[in-house]
Amino acid sequence: MPANNKIYRECRCTPCRKKPKGYSLLKYSAWHQHQTIEKALQACIAYQAKFRANVDAAPPLNVWDEGIQKCKPQTQPLLPAPKGPEIYEGGDLLMDEDEFVQEPFSHNNVPKPELEIPLDPVNDPPPAPEPLHNSQQRLRTPSPPLPSPSLEVEYDSDKSESSYEFSHTLNDPPALRFAYLNALADHVVRKHPVRDAEINLKNTLIALRLIPGGIPDHIKPLTTLKSVRRHLGLNTSGLLQQVPICDKCYMRYSMEDVLAADLLATCTRERPSCSGSYMKIKTRNGKPKKIPAKVLLYMKIIPSLRHMLLRPTFVRLLKKGSEASVRERPPNTYYDISDGSVWKSARVGLRRVFRHDGTVADEPITPGSNMRVSSLGYGLFAALNINWFRVSKKRSSGAIYLAILNLPRYAQYHVHNVILACVITGPKEPHLEDLNFVLEPIVESFKRLYAGVAVHVYQENLPQAVERLYSYPTLLGADIPARSKFNKIPAHSHSKGPGCNCNKNTADLNNPQAKAYDPLEFVYADEYNILQLSKESTSSPRARACIAKDYGI
Repeated sequence: MPANNKIYRECRCTPCRKKPKGYSLLKYSAWHQHQTIEKALQACIAYQAKFRANVDAAPPLNVWDEGIQKCKPQTQPLLPAPKGPEIYEGGDLLMDEDEFVQEPFSHNNVPKPELEIPLDPVNDPPPAPEPLHNSQQRLRTPSPPLPSPSLEVEYDSDKSESSYEFSHTLNDPPALRFAYLNALADHVVRKHPVRDAEINLKNTLIALRLIPGGIPDHIKPLTTLKSVRRHLGLNTSGLLQQVPICDKCYMRYSMEDVLAADLLATCTRERPSCSGSYMKIKTRNGKPKKIPAKVLLYMKIIPSLRHMLLRPTFVRLLKKGSEASVRERPPNTYYDISDGSVWKSARVGLRRVFRHDGTVADEPITPGSNMRVSSLGYGLFAALNINWFRVSKKRSSGAIYLAILNLPRYAQYHVHNVILACVITGPKEPHLEDLNFVLEPIVESFKRLYAGVAVHVYQENLPQAVERLYSYPTLLGADIPARSKFNKIPAHSHSKGPGCNCNKNTADLNNPQAKAYDPLEFVYADEYNILQLSKESTSSPRARACIAKDYGI
């Protein structure tokens, strides 16, 4: 019979014993998780004790010194730190333990600590590679077991951004790894139910057991899709971020704000004021619990790009698209967006300055920081797409998704190459200024990518290289109403400004004899003039309304 999750159990694992009572009362699911991690912790401690005993019992090493054979005791630490990559005689590469984490209990389904790399090293250069060891060094001293992970789970934690802990699956036998991938493909690609996919996986494992040496005896195969997904590094839940928001104006809050609020938890927005709420009470198991009134779901852009750059096919497509963008074209011929002037002139390392006379200009942040994006090794051009979909007559939901324009045209909008940055919950679409709260996390990610972040990049037959990744938002793909909201301009039905990038007004569009439809008379709107007017409009709501009415901005 399934365990009753409503019954509380006493947990006396290592972290819970540190509580004032010496234990914690947990539901069965949490208690079972604590017990699983406690078993892994005790196994690690036992393994470490056994390893130390074996090292203490081992005879001292012989060291040769200028032809004189001397016997010296071992002075190295018992548990050596991870070393650089080693090469076998046949040319096979054994990765650095900073790159591939070798864990003796990789099949216990225990979450592993994440690799710490700098998230935003703007001023620090990439770390220099460590020297290779002697190719005759065939055997490695076993590394110490990794410490037990913390049992505390942080809401909205962003520590998984630089996790590359899934590469230990390369230690699995190829047949077992193929069985895992086939089981996930049954569920994800071929749409088989979870139960059917797990039954097929178990049958495949039984068949492998019948083959001599099919599965080594020391390996305990995984039999659930959840554990397989985590073991292969395909568990994308760490890339998702839930942000509490106001149920009316979409103003963002933290989970700490939600837990500290009291009813009615009125929104704190002042200009203009909002009467919405960001917290509500929900009864669970007879106890009241504070939860967000509404939640926005984001896909973290930078961690998603890190995972994509570890895919061999994605890196090959980037190189293919880069080669296509530098080919010679006939004059005045455009094959792709890379032939346009924005692609060739886009730069990073600049900051926007508003001068005293009201003019706007872009200046280098530091001397030499002004660089063309297309000349960088990993300078990505991004297209931000936004649109709303009417789910029912009274409900509309939106989506913001990101496409990489450096890829070939046929691969830019493949599902596995697109990042669903945000899902905008309904039932109504956010207003013009409310959309700013929705876009804030995406804008912050692009600011970090504009400065450059450190990433690991797949290299065939070589260790993963640490590169600096840049991204430049090139264009916006949306219909006219969504584009007007995104750019903070009135809709196309405005009395004067139609909300486009030209200097024509609605009167010109309504007159067939006007020059609005003459391609030779087309003139782009002055972006710096728009920025100057938007800067002036921040003084008061009345000033903003006047400028929006007169100029359509």
